[in-house]
Amino acid sequence: MPRILIVDDDPVTSLLLSDLLVEPGHETLGPVHSVSAALALLDNCQPDAAIIDVRLGAEDGHPVADRLARENVPFIFATGFGGEAIKTQACWRSHLASKPCTLPSLGC
Repeated sequence: MPRILIVDDDPVTSLLLSDLLVEPGHETLGPVHSVSAALALLDNCQPDAAIIDVRLGAEDGHPVADRLARENVPFIFATGFGGEAIKTQACWRSHLASKPCTLPSLGC
């Protein structure tokens, strides 16, 4: 069963993503609502993939994406802002799902 990390600061969106992923048989890690919580979770376990909200309150999800990229863990940015919200590596624009997310938009 694939383990998917959910990083999103909105509790409703987090629960919807969890429900969406659990239905076809994925296990969810988190959801976590901040960069520090996500990085702390990654210190203790390795997900098979992750869904990261680009904006996490006053933070953004890029440090989590950087860590996952270094560890070769695939991830998708989930955002309502579009690809312009992704500020780091240009190749990450292909890893973008618009909110509200669906299983096909997540590649499931």
